[in-house]
Amino acid sequence: MAKITEQKKQGMFQEETPEERKISLESNAYAIESQLVKRAFNQDQISTFKDELSALSIEMKIKEEQLKAVSSPLKEEIRFIKEQVNEVVVKLKNRYEQNDETVYLFDKQEDRKMVICDKDGVIIAERPLMPHEKQLKTVALNQKTGTNQ
Repeated sequence: MAKITEQKKQGMFQEETPEERKISLESNAYAIESQLVKRAFNQDQISTFKDELSALSIEMKIKEEQLKAVSSPLKEEIRFIKEQVNEVVVKLKNRYEQNDETVYLFDKQEDRKMVICDKDGVIIAERPLMPHEKQLKTVALNQKTGTNQ
C-alpha cells in the first residue's frame, strides 16, 4: 500500500465549511460510490467502550443472579411435579398400585384354595393352597368322621 501523504492525513478541502467541502468533493471526484470504510477508534472512544463493557458485565451478572434466585424455587416445583407425573404414568401403565398392608388368609381345604382378604374383608386375591397348607384341620376332620377327641 502506498503511504498516506501529509495532505491525505489532513484531508481535502479542509479550509472549507462542511457544506462547501461536500460540494467540492462531489464536483471534483472521478466517481461517487458506497463502500465499507474502516475508521480506527481514538483512545477516548476505546476507554468509553471499556467502561460500557464493565457496566454491562456487572448488570448482566446481577440479572443472572436474580434469574437464578427466581428460577431455583421454580425448578424445585417443576421437579416435584415431574415426580408426580411419573407416579401417575406408572399407575396408568400398570393399572394397579402396590401397598404393604396387613391381609388375612383363609384356607378352603375342600376347594384347595387360599382366599386373601384385606382389612375391610374384601377378597383381594385367591390362589391354590401350597403343599404345607394342604392339611386338614382337626375340627374339620372330626366333623367329617363324627368323632370327638
